[in-house]
Amino acid sequence: MNVTPAELVDCKVSVSPALARRIRKAKQAEQLGQDVRGALMIAAGYEPNEIDKLKSHLEDMSSALVAREQAQEMTKTTVDRLSTDLTQSRKKFTETNKNLELLKAKLLKSVETHGLPDKITKDITNLIETIRSGGKPHTALLAAAGYNIKDVDDAMSSIVPLKTNVADLESTVAPLRSALASNGLKSWIIRRMLSLS
Repeated sequence: MNVTPAELVDCKVSVSPALARRIRKAKQAEQLGQDVRGALMIAAGYEPNEIDKLKSHLEDMSSALVAREQAQEMTKTTVDRLSTDLTQSRKKFTETNKNLELLKAKLLKSVETHGLPDKITKDITNLIETIRSGGKPHTALLAAAGYNIKDVDDAMSSIVPLKTNVADLESTVAPLRSALASNGLKSWIIRRMLSLS
C-alpha cells in the first residue's frame, strides 16, 4: 500500500529497542506495498496472510471432521444393521441345525432292516455312530467284523519279513533248480543227496 508523504503521520512513543525494531520493520513493509495488517504480521515474524491460511486450514479441518463424523455414523448404522442380520442368521442356522438333527434321527429310525438280526443291526448302527463321532472308518469296520486292530496290524507287519524270507529262499534254491534242470552229473548227485530218485 503506497502512502504519499502528505499522508504520513508522525507517531512518537517510547518503546523497548526490540519493539522499535519491529515497528521500523512494519514501516518498511508498508512502504513496500503491504497493507497495515500485513505489515504488522511481517514485523511480528509471520507471513502477511498467515492468519487467512490458518483460518482456511481450520475450516478444512472442520469440514473433514464433520465428514468423518458422518462417515462414522453411517458405519455405526451399517454395523448395527449387520449385527442384527448376523443375529437373525445365527437363529436361523440354529433352527436349521435342530431340524436337520431331527430329520437324521427320523431317517435312522425309518431305515428298513429287511429282517436282519438285531445284533447285525446294532453293529451297523454302532459302526455308523463310531464313524460320525470321528473314529477311523478302517478301525470301526474291523471292530464291527470282529477283528482286533492290533492283531490285524501284527499280521500286516509280518508280511514284509515273510516276503523277504521267501526272496532269500528263492535266491538260495535258484542254483539248485538250475543244476536239477541240467540232468547232468550235478543233477544226479543232488537228487541222490535229496533222495529224490
